[in-house]
Amino acid sequence: MRIFLSSLFIGVFVFLMSPLTVSAAETLLVIGDSIAVGTAAQLTPTKTSAVVGATSKAIAGFDGSGTFTQMVISAGSNDVGQNFTAAQQQSYLRAIRDKQPSAKTVWILPNDAAMKAVIQGIAASYGDATVPFTAGSDGIHPQSYSTLATAVKTALGSATPPTPGPVTTPGSAAGGIACVDASSGLVPCGGSSQCPCTLCHFITGISNIIKIIRDIMVFIGLAVITAMGIVYVVSAGDEKMITLAKNGIKTTLMGIVIVLFAWFIVNLVMFYIFNAKNDLGVGVTFKGVNGFVFECSTKSTAGTTAAGTYVAPGNGATTAANGGGAATTCTTGKCATDTSIVGAINGNTFGVPGNILLSIIAGGEGCNKSVSSDGKGSCGYGQLLPANRTKCGITGTPTETCTKIQNDITLDMNCTAWLINDNSKHNCTITDIRKVACCWNRGVPDDCAHTTNDYCGRVERYLNSCK
Repeated sequence: MRIFLSSLFIGVFVFLMSPLTVSAAETLLVIGDSIAVGTAAQLTPTKTSAVVGATSKAIAGFDGSGTFTQMVISAGSNDVGQNFTAAQQQSYLRAIRDKQPSAKTVWILPNDAAMKAVIQGIAASYGDATVPFTAGSDGIHPQSYSTLATAVKTALGSATPPTPGPVTTPGSAAGGIACVDASSGLVPCGGSSQCPCTLCHFITGISNIIKIIRDIMVFIGLAVITAMGIVYVVSAGDEKMITLAKNGIKTTLMGIVIVLFAWFIVNLVMFYIFNAKNDLGVGVTFKGVNGFVFECSTKSTAGTTAAGTYVAPGNGATTAANGGGAATTCTTGKCATDTSIVGAINGNTFGVPGNILLSIIAGGEGCNKSVSSDGKGSCGYGQLLPANRTKCGITGTPTETCTKIQNDITLDMNCTAWLINDNSKHNCTITDIRKVACCWNRGVPDDCAHTTNDYCGRVERYLNSCK
């Protein structure tokens, strides 16, 4: 009986300390605005977190806790007229998506053309599916929620979970300008292919260390309890051995309780601090038996000059004459009407205004991604030189890096945006389109007279046509 009771006690304790495993059944989270509310009414979601009139900023703060295998997002329809910068909008939308990083996700595209392009860019960076709809008389909401829900179901059925690996973050892009945002390991940043260390990673590292100490102490405690249980069983009535076993079990249990209580209090304090100060870039949730989980919900804004690391979207890149990071309003030419190009332009992770970026690739470079005939090896819509492609963090031979940007519009636009942003730190201020153009064509800010075929004038005229 003593052996049975000891084994039962140890088994129950180990069970309580172990993470629970959830079945693989599909579970669905629907999150977003009024379109999400209407769509959820046609589906059978496990959880709905949606409010009529919500902007992407508001949705980023909605409750998306829990673990879901599928997620449907409707955001952006109420962002029109909110004057969010490109960097802010990127941050809000990615915060929404990152609520369920492993879920098969479908984005419902807003009817507004500019916002649709932004959402398409975000969805593409995660490999998510998108679903458009036919708008009703108000031009905002679906003509038929039933039809939209059917399209969403179909998209969910064919969607695949995101592929583990490098994730696109502010200052990085899929396909070469990327880093791995690790949330585990003793030091979850700063290594090869890992993101630069931030306050968020420091807190995550401290949390990991505390968890390791907790687990070690609990393991030692269980080992001592097991040993004392054995001593008690084999004591054969020896009072000294019985007393030793009882005291050992009692002291060890008290030690485990103190360790767990201290762990809980420390994490609880951190939980309230970082939920109250969400601008610090540290996301924290309490996940039952898994405890407190700290995540980098807002990526680093530590400025560097390599596109493979993080660059602050400020530094002049968000103070352009056309609104600072705003989505493009240009409609002239092939590049301005290609939704994939516009989506990548508006989704650039360096805060470069869409009209500035489009003026360079359309007005200056002629919307041509082929290899230049000048013999210098420039290619892609930004006509990036091999050396600049390498600075962007794109690896390989000149031919290989050219092929990569020709086949990946997001990579092409992010590398182009990075170079514009980097040039702005060297007297090529982004508030002056002629300086931007001159630096792009000549490498200096004040020599438009010697640019190729009036490059400065062509770029300036194209930008003016966007207003």
